Amino acid sequence: LVNTLVIMVAEVPLSMASAHWPNRYGIAAGAMLFGAGFGLLGLVRSRLGVLMAVLIFTAGEMLAAPAAAAYVADRGRGENAGVYMSLYQLGFGVALTIGPALGIVLLETAGPGVLWSVTLVAGLFSAVAVWLLLREAHSPHSRASNQSGSISRDGRTPATSKSKFGLYP
Repeated sequence: LVNTLVIMVAEVPLSMASAHWPNRYGIAAGAMLFGAGFGLLGLVRSRLGVLMAVLIFTAGEMLAAPAAAAYVADRGRGENAGVYMSLYQLGFGVALTIGPALGIVLLETAGPGVLWSVTLVAGLFSAVAVWLLLREAHSPHSRASNQSGSISRDGRTPATSKSKFGLYP
């Protein structure tokens, strides 16, 4: 319930505030906060602590989701945009299907400390991987600089290259 309410209230303002960030900043910061929030669940012992953990991973979700979608949309410009977005959503759906089952197995076999530690490490590893792997010639540009997420691979600006889908203003 807390996650949903925070997203309803804060998603748009946070997206607007971070729209000038390069996509890799949003994805990396989101992965770091997501991992830290879930990792914190292994340490907290109070309702307030759980609330803080939920707020942290929710902030990560709100930062990473729009930036990742914008990045994928930018990679699949033109006729390929639908294919790229479909594959992105397929991967996300598979992760949402398999992830909880793997988490339950890990929880039952290794305990909650290991489960939350693994989520912390996975989030931090993902943040570093995104930071390093998404370094491209156009990475200094932001979601706000172009309709689909960042400057195009060919270096053209939004005035000369626009996504026909107009995903992100």
